[in-house]
Amino acid sequence: MTVSQPRPFRYRSDYDAGTVSCLAIYVIVLVLPVIFDCDWLSITICAIGVLFMILTVWGIYYEIEDGELVIYTFFRPSRYPVDKISKIKAVRSCLSAPALSFSRLAITFSDRKILKSFLPIYVSPKDRTRFIAQLLDINPEIQVDI
Repeated sequence: MTVSQPRPFRYRSDYDAGTVSCLAIYVIVLVLPVIFDCDWLSITICAIGVLFMILTVWGIYYEIEDGELVIYTFFRPSRYPVDKISKIKAVRSCLSAPALSFSRLAITFSDRKILKSFLPIYVSPKDRTRFIAQLLDINPEIQVDI
């Protein structure tokens, strides 16, 4: 008999007014004129676009399992070792990242080979306190600057 591992806690990406504004602008500018025009092909294409945006938003989340930070972007995982995280810093950034909020955490790694650059990776978990505490449980050497 095998003992199953508990499922890791899922941290959904936080979102802010910028995310909601982008979705609203998409609906107002593209979808509403198409609906009033009643062209079924255009309605179908816009509906697929809205569905894609919803899946993209729903597909960004984070998990910490087996000593790794797993970042899901469009349901595709990328794994990063927690023991190589050197610093977590709170930032406001609009750089492209697997995050839906401008209020983010910049995660810097001690080993350049992990990201193949000196730039940090940006995430925006809803429950920042629990997220950071879980990372610190695995690697207490992480410098936290919030």
